[in-house]
Amino acid sequence: MALSPPAYLLRARDLLREAEPGRWAWFASDSWSADYVDSVRLELLKATYRLEPASHAALYEAGAKAAAALDLDLPLTFYQSEGEGGMNAALYFVPGEAHVVLRGPVLSALTGAELLALIGHELAHHRLQTCEGGTLRVATELIESIAGHAGAAPSHLTTALRMRRYTEIFADRGSHLVTSNPADIIACLVKVNTGLTEVDPAAYLRQAEEIFAKKAFSTQALSHPETFVRARAIALWHERGEAAEPEVAAMVQGLLTLDALDLLDQRALAKTTREVVQQLLAPPWFRSDAVVAHARAFFPDLAAEAAPPPFTGGAALDPSVQEYLAYVLLDFAVVDEALGEVAVAHALQSAAALGVADTFDRVAREELRLTKKALEELKKGAPELLSRAALQQAELL
Repeated sequence: MALSPPAYLLRARDLLREAEPGRWAWFASDSWSADYVDSVRLELLKATYRLEPASHAALYEAGAKAAAALDLDLPLTFYQSEGEGGMNAALYFVPGEAHVVLRGPVLSALTGAELLALIGHELAHHRLQTCEGGTLRVATELIESIAGHAGAAPSHLTTALRMRRYTEIFADRGSHLVTSNPADIIACLVKVNTGLTEVDPAAYLRQAEEIFAKKAFSTQALSHPETFVRARAIALWHERGEAAEPEVAAMVQGLLTLDALDLLDQRALAKTTREVVQQLLAPPWFRSDAVVAHARAFFPDLAAEAAPPPFTGGAALDPSVQEYLAYVLLDFAVVDEALGEVAVAHALQSAAALGVADTFDRVAREELRLTKKALEELKKGAPELLSRAALQQAELL
């Protein structure tokens, strides 16, 4: 299977390059790169013990095998970090070079195949940062810089989190390209994250499947997705390849929700809102001055008479987004008092067409103080009300 960047990372990169041209230029600049490389080299000298090829031949053989599988032709150096701590490894990125730092008893706890999986994972980070002309590295550094500020918007924080998670998913796929064996990758993951020296990857994968059999789950981790998420993701990738992407995305991102919008979600929700507004404006009788003005408060460039695009995805949306759309409909239903109950009838039918009827009913009853009986009567009379409004508009023309 080909190893290509997850679609999420490519879309996030394109958005960041468009939205932040000044910051993008800085992080893509040679001066920034030089400063960064100097800091990495100094950190490696200060905090690690360099492992020489002469005394760690097996390690360097595994490194050469992993690099070849990932189509990386560059000098590779391994280090052991100082101090105690759990097992792990990290790539210190330098253009044209690969520096992998091992932490804890990695060399003694992992089998040869598991160590190869670990090295493949770290070197895949290098491949990701250098592919696409290095633009994914620029995007990562840019979003991390923004997210690191105290005043960062929640959407920037969520974007950074999801980019981190997809980066790890990609790196695990790099391990798969190197080893072709998900069992070795899963065993490596479990050992590194638990400290165990003996694990059963098949048993752990069954454990992961039990979690997803009980409920839909999306990762809440701050950087690396939970081990059981990564285990299931690499197993799905092994079985299905690119066809596994929707299920992996559901684990990494979950549904679009109002309390966890990233930058891409914001654009998607704006697009959906625009589609809903255009659907509402489709009947000429509804396009009063007050309604059109309200629509342009959402979208100043909106063409009120433009043909509405189809939209029927409300039922598949998270409840928070369904409620948001219901309130958008309600806003338009009451913005022009002169339209009266026919505007509410129009919103009721629009809610049904959008798949948010139940949510709209609840919101309308709460906000308009309607009884259940009154709402049902309005629903029954809606077709006649709307037909009469359309007929009156035709007569005016």
